[in-house]
Amino acid sequence: MGGGKGGGTLAVDVARGGGRGAMVERGMIGGTRINVAGIPTRALVTSARLRDAPGRAGADRRVPRPRTGPARVGRARSGRRTHLPVPGAPRPVRVPGLPGSA
Repeated sequence: MGGGKGGGTLAVDVARGGGRGAMVERGMIGGTRINVAGIPTRALVTSARLRDAPGRAGADRRVPRPRTGPARVGRARSGRRTHLPVPGAPRPVRVPGLPGSA
């Protein structure tokens, strides 16, 4: 499957059903949206902004700092496999990603 929005959704559905699949994408993961490689949703962007500006979260709410470091995006060498996280999966799902054309 391709690495666009439809491919990510399909990967989650396949994983939920116990199946296996692979994403093949020549460009950035995320598909053709206004924002290139736009898998992060508005909710994720809003959460990140609140984390960076805790005063905006409200006086009665604390926004904890993340336990992990900043996300790192790496490119695979041509023909080499990489595993991609699948957003929206109920549990962590790893889908093999292969550079190429779908």
